[in-house]
Amino acid sequence: MAISFQPSPWILIFFYIVAAISLIFSIITVLLVIFKHQKEGRYRFYILLYQICNANSVLQYTLISQPMPLFPILAGYCEGFLAKYFNIWTHYLIGFQLASMAFQVECLIFCFAIKHQNIARTIQHHVVSDDVYWFGVFLFIITPLIIYFVFCQAGMERENQVEFVSNHYPEYYQEFLNLKNFAIYEFNYWCLFLAIGACGGSIVCGSAFIIITIDIFRMLKNLQRTVSASNYQMYQSAVTSLLFQFATSALLLLPLVAFVVVVLTGWENTQVFVEVTLAIGALHPIVNAVVVTMTTSLYREYIFRKLARRGFRVFAVNLAQSNSQPRN
Repeated sequence: MAISFQPSPWILIFFYIVAAISLIFSIITVLLVIFKHQKEGRYRFYILLYQICNANSVLQYTLISQPMPLFPILAGYCEGFLAKYFNIWTHYLIGFQLASMAFQVECLIFCFAIKHQNIARTIQHHVVSDDVYWFGVFLFIITPLIIYFVFCQAGMERENQVEFVSNHYPEYYQEFLNLKNFAIYEFNYWCLFLAIGACGGSIVCGSAFIIITIDIFRMLKNLQRTVSASNYQMYQSAVTSLLFQFATSALLLLPLVAFVVVVLTGWENTQVFVEVTLAIGALHPIVNAVVVTMTTSLYREYIFRKLARRGFRVFAVNLAQSNSQPRN
């Protein structure tokens, strides 16, 4: 099996470009939520938190950690500045990235649930008590912490890694020594617990999303008879935007799915394949920012109005300059 212990130049360049573009797009989206979103209390808070999580996730992904796989060995290293210049262990960086991704998905699920309750309170149907909300907040906070703790336990001790490489992969012993900051994994009870938890969490979140979405569309029919057309349009636009954002979250999970497929199938020479999935996953904040802007009527109208005004000003200036030029 052939393993490259140097990152492909193209993916590092790609990460830096995506980081710069994503940061700009994320800042614009956050500002739109802060200044142009309708006053909806909890919903506005969680949709803002979700956009901030997107910005944080891509910065971790493309600058802070930059995870690089060493498949088919179940190992990897980080090229980001925290790993290279602060020597923070790759295992901790990857664990923090996974916990951040879980937190991000939780934010989106909460947005669905709170939008559901906003509609429910308007038509007085399927309203739940605040006790349920605060229990959800408790799970919302503790779940990423549990994920990080379990993932940290699932890894091999840092001081045992070199010996493990010497015993199992002696042909790569010198290459691993040159890395200095890497993480190796082997299956243990903590890995099994993490896998079961991930499957269970996916089932719970997926089921919650399906149930909430179906009920929202049922309630929208009743809502149309009780609110004005403009208010109904805002509710419908918000639900549509959330659905599109949920769809784009598939980009966020693509690298994880690719890792699982590679591990289960045992493919060799898969580093390029995994790097491509990492690159696609890094595009999530950009795609999400475009989706949020284009599917939320308040944001879309504001952006188009600004662009139209700017375009008119440029046209007017060019026209004035052309008229001011002397004619032969």
